[in-house]
Amino acid sequence: MHDFWQKQEPETPLYPDILWEKPERRDQAGKLLIVGGSTGGIHDVAEAYQTAKDAGVGEARVLVPESLRALTKHIEKIDFLPATPTGNFSLKGRDTLLFSASQMNGVLLPGGLGRNSETAMLLGEFIRSYRGPLTITKDAIDLLYGEAKVLLGREDTLLVVSLSQLQRLAREVRSPLAFRSDMDFLNFLERLHQFSHQHNAMITTKHHNDILSVAHGQIVSTKREDLNELWCVDTASKAITFWLHHPKLAAEAIASSLIPSPTDI
Repeated sequence: MHDFWQKQEPETPLYPDILWEKPERRDQAGKLLIVGGSTGGIHDVAEAYQTAKDAGVGEARVLVPESLRALTKHIEKIDFLPATPTGNFSLKGRDTLLFSASQMNGVLLPGGLGRNSETAMLLGEFIRSYRGPLTITKDAIDLLYGEAKVLLGREDTLLVVSLSQLQRLAREVRSPLAFRSDMDFLNFLERLHQFSHQHNAMITTKHHNDILSVAHGQIVSTKREDLNELWCVDTASKAITFWLHHPKLAAEAIASSLIPSPTDI
């Protein structure tokens, strides 16, 4: 086995202390800001909110466009940012977004943002200005392809990506490392290891039934056959919750979050 790769199974977690020792007090379990939603709805936001709560986050707050006010009565702690005429996030919300993020311990962009250019500009300015832990997945990644160098170079960042998104990010930064769906597992690991060595951001992705957590060239693989179409949102939400529980052990916490809980199976 490669020295940069470790395997874990549900019965044999690599970091059992992280998995089982969660903060006992809510005020020590982290405050998470979830930012998403568009005219397409708030499904990803609602899923992220519930998953983070189930994983034990201390406090979760949600930011959505003002246009969605009528759809969000079931979410307890929610605020609104200015919306474009089409109902997406407006660049006018930049300062409020940054202030809201500064009041929390971490930020999750779970997707459902649509394909609005003004929203893309807002996210680009946000990732350049915000300095805390940040997890991004689904179409939030797509909106930031133009900021790929900034995104991959950012510290305290976790990108939960599909294979096609990983391929696109590699192309955007002109990496010589190509990722293909027909690559065998060991070759895929080797390229992921090299790619991660070149960039600061942590990456979680999937290769068939293995979910891979990569940080600074080190890879942890976890066999998961229970993943559904929501795997990106659920994985990202649980990962940042564990990260907020153990802020000084980001890579270990994220890898531990990949162990399924009893409700996942």
